[in-house]
Amino acid sequence: MYVDNIRQSSERMREMLNTLLDFFRLDNGKEQPNLSPCRISAITHILETEFMPIAMNKGLTLIVESHTDAVVLTDKERILQIGNNLLSNAIKFTDNGSVSLAADYDNGLLKLIVEDTGTGMTEDEQQRVFGAFERLSNAAAKDGFGLGFLQPAVIQQPG
Repeated sequence: MYVDNIRQSSERMREMLNTLLDFFRLDNGKEQPNLSPCRISAITHILETEFMPIAMNKGLTLIVESHTDAVVLTDKERILQIGNNLLSNAIKFTDNGSVSLAADYDNGLLKLIVEDTGTGMTEDEQQRVFGAFERLSNAAAKDGFGLGFLQPAVIQQPG
């Protein structure tokens, strides 16, 4: 039992450190995208497979939709990391109801849209939440660095 808890905690810590390192590499321009052709529906399928058990364990419904089956030239791992951060955050702050992910691709722009029935944010909080290391008051007791890591990735991500 203790070994499993230690293993899970160390895995979470490793993931957080990797996210932190990725953020700094992106921010300093040292991270280069690894571009390859990728089907958008494959990305949403991976995210659905990963997060469905997490949502179900919390009693939430997870809805994943891909509004396109386009193949794009992108950094698949970076897109998965962005989707992972968005879904993880949505599930973390949703106590009941549902979380949904919709993927759309139009005019060279890939959109990952995450909605949830969680606590919600004021307009001011929506502006602040994407600041680096910015955490809202309801996140004080939760793991993670916040969504601020996504902003550089979203701005700089080709595809």
